[in-house]
This record gives sequence, C-alpha cells and structure tokens, in this order.
Amino acid sequence: MFGFNPLQIIQGIVIAAIIAAVGGYVWHCESVKTEYAVFKSNVELLGKKAEADRIKREAEDKRAKENADAEHAKTVADLGAVTKRLRDARASRGFLPSPAPAAKRPDILTFNRGELDAALRRLDDGVSGLVAEGDSARIDLDTAKNWAKEVSSRP
Repeated sequence: MFGFNPLQIIQGIVIAAIIAAVGGYVWHCESVKTEYAVFKSNVELLGKKAEADRIKREAEDKRAKENADAEHAKTVADLGAVTKRLRDARASRGFLPSPAPAAKRPDILTFNRGELDAALRRLDDGVSGLVAEGDSARIDLDTAKNWAKEVSSRP
C-alpha cells in the first residue's frame, strides 16, 4: 500500500512552501522591475521637461536682459543729451548779471568778474558731473530692479 511516512508529508509541504515562496519572490521581482521601468521612464520625461523649461526660461531671461540693456542705454543716452543741452545753455551766457551800463569799469565791481565767472563755471561743471553720475547710478539701479522684478514674476 501506499504508506506515507509523516516525515515525507512534512518534507513535501516544506518543498511546496519553498517553491511557492521562490515563485512569489520571482513574480514580485518582475513586478518591481516593471514598476522601476515605469518610474525610470517617468523620471526621464520629467527631466526632459525640466530641461526644456530651463532652456526656455534662460532664453526669456536673456531676452529680458537684452531689452533692459537696450532701455538702459537709451535712457543713459537721453540723460546725457539733456545734461549736455542744459550745460551748454548755461555756458552760452555768463553766470553773473550784466554790469550797469554806466559803470566806469564793468569788469570789476567788488570782485574780478572773469575770475568769479570761471570759478562759478568750474563749480557748475563739477556739480553737473556729480548730478549726471548720480542719475546714471539711479538709472542702473532702476534697470536692475525692473529686470529682477520681471524675472521673479515668472512661474
């Protein structure tokens, strides 16, 4: 007859359990491999999208900087033209009022008219230079602030 030893039954159960465990492990590994492949392809797609977004953002930033630089150059040129026009307008006439027609010596009142006028011109040139330098620095700062505001307002 078919006599089964209890030890053989236990061995059969253990072998069946091992086979089931190994099969489950192999099946699980294949499942994990598939999930990993899907994850990897998703990450690659996200990386490519991020790279495309970075390139687009860099192009927009470059365009914004070029626009800011062009606007800056125009503003500085306009400021220089206005400053020169004002300086030339002041230089075309003296800083002192005309002497009285009846003055015996119109070049001397209580001061030497030429020296005082030259000193005032030098002062005016120095002050105008400082004002122009300050205006230029303000324009530089305004340009940088506007560019930064434009760049930071992007998503």
